[in-house]
Amino acid sequence: MPTALLIISSISAIFACFASLHKDRIKDGHNPRVLRAIRISAFASCMVVAAALLNQHYARQQANALRTAQLRLTVLTSLSGYRVQILDDFTWLLTHSLTTKNYLDYETSRALSISAAGAIPDWQTLVSDVTRSELIKSRSAFDQLQTISRNVLMEAATYPSMVPKPLVDWATATLALEFSDLPRIIDSYHPTPQSVHYAQLTGQAVGAITGGMISSAAFVAK
Repeated sequence: MPTALLIISSISAIFACFASLHKDRIKDGHNPRVLRAIRISAFASCMVVAAALLNQHYARQQANALRTAQLRLTVLTSLSGYRVQILDDFTWLLTHSLTTKNYLDYETSRALSISAAGAIPDWQTLVSDVTRSELIKSRSAFDQLQTISRNVLMEAATYPSMVPKPLVDWATATLALEFSDLPRIIDSYHPTPQSVHYAQLTGQAVGAITGGMISSAAFVAK
């Protein structure tokens, strides 16, 4: 755009110079060459003004796009630290889903046996220390995913359109879960359509952070 503006300005200047060199002939107003030069010079001047306005509009658009890309990159950079945590917590819950399922099944049966509740020991008193620690870590992993989900949705509310939609979808789905929902949502032994869908959501969420950072950084670097 600046190059086009320079060319048009040069053309206008050339014709204006031509007209000034023949100013002694302008008085009669009938010299075709001079009149043509004046008209072309006036047209070129209008083109210069139009090109300047277009250039200003284009520059404003580019500046706005750059600011948007910089803000998006800042937001995604702040969220990028969650990628490893999301994958770690999801992987833990997936690989220890049997422990979680056994615990929840036992507690469900125990709750149904109200009359004999006193005679049924607590699940954690029946299992090994390793299994108990696995359950504790599973609860911790689930809580961390919930915390990350809340933070992601807060960022999305604060900076609309800056947080990738796959990440927002994952956060919304995760925040709606209860710990008791895990056996049907994260199960490595008996995959269901729900568990497959949630695994896909998780992968897409992590990928969206990386992809968004790459595209925003590339735009800013131009």
